[in-house]
Amino acid sequence: MKKTLLATSLVVLLAAFFGGLVGWGVRGLQPAQPMRPCATEDSPAVAGEPCYYRATERGNGRGISFVIDGTGRTISLPSNP
Repeated sequence: MKKTLLATSLVVLLAAFFGGLVGWGVRGLQPAQPMRPCATEDSPAVAGEPCYYRATERGNGRGISFVIDGTGRTISLPSNP
């Protein structure tokens, strides 16, 4: 009886440990959300709403491309020749 209880307890403990480990790993490996294009060239930098502006494809085809990251910081990208 003691061996059965000990074995059952061990199985439950291991299942809980590995189940928690797998659950944590699945949440930690969520795919990144696709970045959307900014509405306009002078879009405001909004934290938590990353976007990109590709100058070669918008407006007059000239200018500086940039990315607004998740913190609201604007990052200029090098121009393509």
